Amino acid sequence: MGQEYISQVNSTLALKNDYEVTTGTAADAYATLIENAEPYLLSSILIETYDAIASLKDAAGSWGDDIILPKGLHEIEVECYGVKLKNRTAGENSVYQVFGQQNV
Repeated sequence: MGQEYISQVNSTLALKNDYEVTTGTAADAYATLIENAEPYLLSSILIETYDAIASLKDAAGSWGDDIILPKGLHEIEVECYGVKLKNRTAGENSVYQVFGQQNV
C-alpha cells in the first residue's frame, strides 16, 4: 500500500507541475545544479555517499550560508532560486539526487 501511495503522489505532482530530478557526483568546488529566474520549490536532497555542502540562492540573487548535508535523505521544503553543491571533504565525492519543482 505504501508503494501505491508514493506512486500516486508522483503522478499528482506530474499533473500539477513539472518536477525536476537532478542526479550527479559533486566536486571539491561548488557546482550550480539548479538556477532559475522563477521560484523553485526544493523538496529533498539525497546524499548517497560522502557528506556534502549545499547553498541556496534567494530572490535577491544572493547565495546563502553553507548547509552541511551528512550522508542520507534530507527533506527540505523551501522556495529558492538556485541550488549548488560541493563535497564536504576534498576528494570524497558525494553522489547526490536533488528533487524539486518549478513553483507556479
